[in-house]
Amino acid sequence: MNKQATLEVVVERGIPNGHTIQYELESDHVLDGFPGDIILKIIEKKHSKFERKGDDLIMTKKISLKEALTGVQFYVEHLDGNQLVIREDKVIYPK
Repeated sequence: MNKQATLEVVVERGIPNGHTIQYELESDHVLDGFPGDIILKIIEKKHSKFERKGDDLIMTKKISLKEALTGVQFYVEHLDGNQLVIREDKVIYPK
């Protein structure tokens, strides 16, 4: 007999790539045995705008020489949909 069940999983912000979440004894029961564990492995998907380095999100943006010397302001849509204003009023040096 097949039975469906729902398992609610909370994935915390900043959880590292490759991290596993284990739910003990949550799988199907077997004859003359105990149910097994359910193990979830977190696998990051590549993003077109952001790259993850540790707990930080990195975004690369090209700016003109004029913007680098006089200041720049632009908007970025964050992963949660919020608009971020990026503003720098001093000289920006290359890294």
